[in-house]
Amino acid sequence: MRYVTLQDYNLQTFTGPIRLELGTYRDYPDVLQAQRKLYEIIQEDQVVWCTQSEPVLVGCIGHFIHDIDVDSRDIVAVVDGLIWCHIIKIYGPRFIPREEHMELRFQVSTSGANDYDVALQRAEDEYLAANLPTDLWSGVIKPEVTKKSDQLLLKFPFTYSIIANVDEVTEVMADRGHR
Repeated sequence: MRYVTLQDYNLQTFTGPIRLELGTYRDYPDVLQAQRKLYEIIQEDQVVWCTQSEPVLVGCIGHFIHDIDVDSRDIVAVVDGLIWCHIIKIYGPRFIPREEHMELRFQVSTSGANDYDVALQRAEDEYLAANLPTDLWSGVIKPEVTKKSDQLLLKFPFTYSIIANVDEVTEVMADRGHR
């Protein structure tokens, strides 16, 4: 299975260790605290976060996009993307990952609802109620990937997974927001 990660450094030459205080969220103390708690739960802090979706590249000139052929033996944890985003609270209390939100929008648009906006808000409310546990930490780690927004934490350095491709983010990529 192919996953993607965006890093400040090229994982083909970086030897570690990974240090949170130098990472993507170094300027967000609440996120760093949440990451530390998560790493305590999984008992590992040398991990690379990987997603199924292409990263947004605005402002990322000089960063590296890695396409990784993931071997399950390197997976430390599967993180529920929705729950994680609600734990770190940087997207707001009504956040729903793009892929899931697009599906809700499609369902509402084909439902025959008279008022699309009201129906969409109702669908969002139902989705959040069904997918967010009262104790967010109880659901953040899951046994397997079930949604496009789920993320993998891979043990670094990789033992079995293969970096299939690395692209350095150019100004052109950053301007358009994607590769």
